[in-house]
Amino acid sequence: MASKELHIEELDFITLHFYEDYVISTIHEGVFFDIKHLDEVIAHFKAFYSGNKPFASIANRKNDYTINPTCFFRSDIMPNLVCLATVCHSQTSYDTACFEKMFYKGNFEVFMSMKKCKQWVGKKIQNYKENAGL
Repeated sequence: MASKELHIEELDFITLHFYEDYVISTIHEGVFFDIKHLDEVIAHFKAFYSGNKPFASIANRKNDYTINPTCFFRSDIMPNLVCLATVCHSQTSYDTACFEKMFYKGNFEVFMSMKKCKQWVGKKIQNYKENAGL
């Protein structure tokens, strides 16, 4: 799933790399990611993926941070968000992401490889578009 980066947003707690069908986010080291952060990120998602444009969110978990698990309860906040994925760079972050996955009701997978993650995301987006007639 090769795609050209279209836009970058640098916020004080996260960096967002926007592509045609997905966004790759990197939360900064030491952040406690809470609902207020989620709301700000969602505002950027809505601005970039306006209307019903389907997209995926990929978390590049290369830094050490904490996510309030209640953030995952808001799986219905953007109907065009097809899936979530997390790419981990250590066993500890992989285990943490697997724990977080239990709180999300939608499509959510955890990977140790960005390549495999993008392949999975590509299939999810393609299936969504085919089923929606897009």
